[in-house]
Amino acid sequence: MFEINKSRGFSSEYDYSAFSVVRVHSKVLKKLGGRYTWVKISQGDACIYRLALGGKSSTGFTMESIEIDYDSCVELDALSNAEKDENGFYPCLFKIERAELFGKFIAHWKHPNPAYRVPMQLGIVSFSLGCIGFALGLMSHA
Repeated sequence: MFEINKSRGFSSEYDYSAFSVVRVHSKVLKKLGGRYTWVKISQGDACIYRLALGGKSSTGFTMESIEIDYDSCVELDALSNAEKDENGFYPCLFKIERAELFGKFIAHWKHPNPAYRVPMQLGIVSFSLGCIGFALGLMSHA
């Protein structure tokens, strides 16, 4: 688990068109499991799951900083009235860690983008109905 004490919006316009992405320092990224690893970001009782990407070599990006979108800050209740530093970072108190297997299911189930959420929900419902049908089929032949 890593503590993050500085956050800012994305430094690349390309990242704003992506969803469910956070940028962390490359050294932190390696320790979390590499690119496109699902991570859990928490602040207090609030937590979100996002895909981790390496930090750009932009000014002021350190191991204790993160680039994150506005909606994620809202979900974490992390909007700050504090002043930005010279590199555009706001103070924050995030904890970031690699998501466990169950956390990946939660990430897809509660995802704000339907492209992630709906296939997972349909898959789990279909699997559950298949298991029920299989069990009922076995019981009727017994």
